[in-house]
Amino acid sequence: MKIKLMLLLLIVTLISAGFKSSSEKMDGLPFVINYSLPLKIISQASMEKYDYTEYATGEDILQLKHYRNHSKDKAKKMIEDRKFFILAMFQDQPSPYPGILSNNLGCPKELQPRAIEDTVAVSLYFKLFATSNLIYGNCNINDNHYHCLYSIFFCPVKQELFELKIFTPIKKPSFDYKTFSPAIRCKD
Repeated sequence: MKIKLMLLLLIVTLISAGFKSSSEKMDGLPFVINYSLPLKIISQASMEKYDYTEYATGEDILQLKHYRNHSKDKAKKMIEDRKFFILAMFQDQPSPYPGILSNNLGCPKELQPRAIEDTVAVSLYFKLFATSNLIYGNCNINDNHYHCLYSIFFCPVKQELFELKIFTPIKKPSFDYKTFSPAIRCKD
């Protein structure tokens, strides 16, 4: 009887370990996300205000800033600041050389990002284009090499804020960029 019980316990343990989603098996991410590719850490650094980690998988690049000891109010302020900064990059600006063609520089409406915000969950994300140097804000579609999914979100239990950028090549994306929206869950 003891052997049967031990075998049953072993089988249940093995089955439960095998049925974890692939996103929960990702090495190094301090949260769970529906991005399921295995990640390899490229670089890590501890800065004064945050820890930075860069991951790669295939042709995708993920950049993560991990801020610790953030209150909900401080997280809301940082999210509002990031939202303002990103939206401002795409607004019309006075041309440094006004003339016949234009007095303003800016992005066409179809290239301007739209903020997707959840004020209850304290999160924000954007879908952006980025150059081969991982710089977003370029309004010339031919200069862009990546789709960038930018996300910033707060985990209240551990008082942590995460700023995540997922870059996937426009010509060979690892996920359907138009329909993908990040499903992120804090690890408590």
